[in-house]
Amino acid sequence: MGAQYDISVDSASFHRIVSRLTEDQTPRVWSLLVTVFGELAQDKGAQISGLMLRHMREHIGIKPEAMRVALHRLRKDGWIENERTGRTSAHHLTDWGRTQSAAASPRIYSRDATATRAWLIVSDPSQSQPQGRACGVWVSSNLRIATTPPKDTASFVAVLDDAAQIPAWMKNKVCALQTRAASKSFFETLKQVREELAGADALSTIEHAVLRVLLVHAWRRIILKAPELPDCVFPQDWYGPQCRALMADLFDQFPKLHLSDLQDAVENAS
Repeated sequence: MGAQYDISVDSASFHRIVSRLTEDQTPRVWSLLVTVFGELAQDKGAQISGLMLRHMREHIGIKPEAMRVALHRLRKDGWIENERTGRTSAHHLTDWGRTQSAAASPRIYSRDATATRAWLIVSDPSQSQPQGRACGVWVSSNLRIATTPPKDTASFVAVLDDAAQIPAWMKNKVCALQTRAASKSFFETLKQVREELAGADALSTIEHAVLRVLLVHAWRRIILKAPELPDCVFPQDWYGPQCRALMADLFDQFPKLHLSDLQDAVENAS
């Protein structure tokens, strides 16, 4: 048996936290479930019971039909499989789903930027340019920033580090304005959530799990839209470092739960 988390609840305070993290909107349920499985059941053999999903759905304010449709979509898309025993059901990631989830986890959970080095690469404009995510971010038709230098010798290459004087116009090309604005908004939300938690009663086990899922989901929707590059190449209005720092503080305060403890909690609450 893992650690115990069953403690009293300030439901009004927790409702305000949920509202802040969801921006008073019902999240896209299939996308939220991808976060749920990545957070709670990424290990091979780990399963999430239908009862657990029901409790999480009720805490977040998701309708039963929306949950059923989302689970069907994830099964159809190859993310999850389910097993039934009598009237009970359990769901788990497929091998493919687990691979996708594991690939995204370092960027979502890391306390620091996962990329530490970058190169400015100037290619011959008369030649066809490489394509794909591995090429990095194009800031002009033949100028890009990447985390690996090119293998050819026809390009001009310069290292970009904290000492590099990168012009603002170039940094602004690195990350979309909407994503940068979302990072600032989420930073403000994290500060509000931290203050709310400081003045609230301790969370129940289920609330603890829901809090982590909503934190991860909100951050996942931002960080996976940003390029995987060192912080030094981002513009000043990118709040990624500040968000990661506050996320790390909250995760230290609310560590990842043992799935068995969460299952015990939902069974005891039913």
